[in-house]
Amino acid sequence: MSGPGYPPLQQYPYEAGYYRRDAPCATASLVLGIIAMCAVPFVCCCGIGEFVTIPCGIIAVVYGIGATQRIAASHGALGGDSKAVAGIVIGGSALAIGLVILVFVVHGMLTSPMQITPVATPLG
Repeated sequence: MSGPGYPPLQQYPYEAGYYRRDAPCATASLVLGIIAMCAVPFVCCCGIGEFVTIPCGIIAVVYGIGATQRIAASHGALGGDSKAVAGIVIGGSALAIGLVILVFVVHGMLTSPMQITPVATPLG
């Protein structure tokens, strides 16, 4: 409102409906980080989660770092910084958890005594 007793209206720096476009890899980083974190329970149970958790975590971190560098270089023209940082944090956490579990699994496989029992065959 303007008029007597009210301060003058302030102009906004951008016209109505303006929004900053997200950096291309920011959303991809966040989605891949979430996928990697959701696959962590399958690492513990099935062992096949390693094939999803580790690659998705690596890609999420790489995409997130690339997106933050593009956002910083754009001088305010690109947005999505929080998505990129969230992708880095979630993807990095899932990657770390997946790698720790992989180390425990490999260590357990290498140090456990393997017993090979002969199988009776019809000929022998």
